[in-house]
Amino acid sequence: MPCAANTTPTAPGKPTSDWARRYILFHNTRHPAEMGAPEIQQFLAHLAHEQNASASTQNQALSALLPTAKRPQHLSTVLSPQKIRLALGQGDGKRAKTGSPDL
Repeated sequence: MPCAANTTPTAPGKPTSDWARRYILFHNTRHPAEMGAPEIQQFLAHLAHEQNASASTQNQALSALLPTAKRPQHLSTVLSPQKIRLALGQGDGKRAKTGSPDL
């Protein structure tokens, strides 16, 4: 059986770069650093409604584009155990005297 001419396996990063290229062109060559979640949503809506892309194709595009999305500048901080004890009024972590017997 003859092999098809000029066929090469797809490079591992190629599908991601193809989605990035299409995303950038869709947004008139804006840099991904200037865009965020709303632009990704617009691109996915375009794929769904105007390109009739399947759900799996949209998921593939989303997975490829998520690393380009802007992250919030401030993320909430998880309290340390010491700060939780202080917030609960237990000070340095020793049991507060409440007058009730320990169980």
